[in-house]
Order: sequence, then C-alpha cells, then structure tokens
Amino acid sequence: MRKFSVFLLALPLIFFTFGMANALTLQDVEGEWHSVVGGSDVTFSSPQPDNNVEVRWGDPVDTEKSGLGFTGSAPPSIVFDPGEFFLVGELEHFNNVIAAGTGADSADLTIDLDFQAGDGEFTFTFLIDETPNMGGPVDDIITFPESVPDQTIELASIEYTLELLGFTELDTQPGPGNPLVDEFVSPEGGTNDAFIWARMIEPSEAVPEPATLLLVGSGLIGLAGLGRKKFLKK
Repeated sequence: MRKFSVFLLALPLIFFTFGMANALTLQDVEGEWHSVVGGSDVTFSSPQPDNNVEVRWGDPVDTEKSGLGFTGSAPPSIVFDPGEFFLVGELEHFNNVIAAGTGADSADLTIDLDFQAGDGEFTFTFLIDETPNMGGPVDDIITFPESVPDQTIELASIEYTLELLGFTELDTQPGPGNPLVDEFVSPEGGTNDAFIWARMIEPSEAVPEPATLLLVGSGLIGLAGLGRKKFLKK
C-alpha cells in the first residue's frame, strides 16, 4: 500500500512538471491595420512607443475622423499555459461624427505575437457598423465575423492553434463579472475601448505519452520500494 500511495501523491507532480515545461512566454505584441473596406480619406498612423497603431477614416463634421486603434498587451512579458485565456491587447474605437457615406465597413488587423520560443503573424477582420445618427446619437458596433478562422504558430517545434475568443469590458480575466462577448458596442461622440482575448491550443502530441509516464512512475515506485525496505529494517 505504501508504494501505491507514494505514486498517487507523485502523479500531480508529474503532470505539473510537464505543464510547466509547456508554459508560453509572450514577450511582445504589435499590430498593423490594413485592407479597409469603405471609408473615405483613410489614413494610417506609424507605430507609437507604446505599440499603439491607428487607422482613421471619414469626412469629419466636427474636428476628427472616426477610426480604430490597437495597443498590444506586451511588454511586459505574459506567461501562460496552453488553453489558458490571455490578453492580446486593447481595441479603441474613435466614434466621432462624420458625414454620411464616409464610414468604413471593415478593417483587417495583423497581430505579430513574439513568444520566447518563436513568433507568428495572425490576421483578423473587424466588421464596423457605423450607424446613421438620424434623430439623435446611435451607438456603433464592432464585431468579429460569425466564423473567425483559427490560425497556427510553431513554437519550439510544436504547432499551436491560436483561437480569438472575443471582447471584454475590463482588462482582467474573463468571468461572471467580465463576460466575453462577440461585439463591442461603442457610444457615439468619443473614444471607447474593449479588450481582446485569445488562447493557444496545444496539440494532442504535446500531452505526456503513456510510455513516458510509465518510465517516470516506475522510477517513483522503485523509490517507494526502497523507502519501504529502509522502514522495515528499523
């Protein structure tokens, strides 16, 4: 019984050790806007020191164009396990009053994720519903397409799948008080923000193989047996 008990206690340590080996370190997140559909007089900003990039469009009625901005979540570095939600960055919507017919319908954002073990680029489309403000201000809505394609990245010879999950109102982990949603509602007449979340899915090949577990387990059972012999000699 003693040998079996020691092995059971060691099992969580085995899986914890393998899990730690697969932890991912995200060092930098940069974005680039492009491929705007619709919109007049489209302009793009150069990347800022804080990794912020913007795209603007429209014929402003007051002083500024409408548009979108993105700021990457790293640096500082973020460490997380495969399957765990991580913050990609902050999305801004500049919801200013522009002339009818000069708003954009969609814009693409290419995100460069720089991991400690490698890097990859991922492109996503944001749909823009710039509502007409007939009879008063009406909120605009930014959404992902109904089907967001999963994209892959190879890190340390392992291929992971990146899943874009949705928006939250706060920059804290999604949960009951901060739910994930697939659209970002932006009130008229100002700058509004939301936070974009994703996760990296580890392939099944990255799970410890039975032969590996058997080898480690056998060693622990052997140690347990050695401990029992010493115990009996007392």
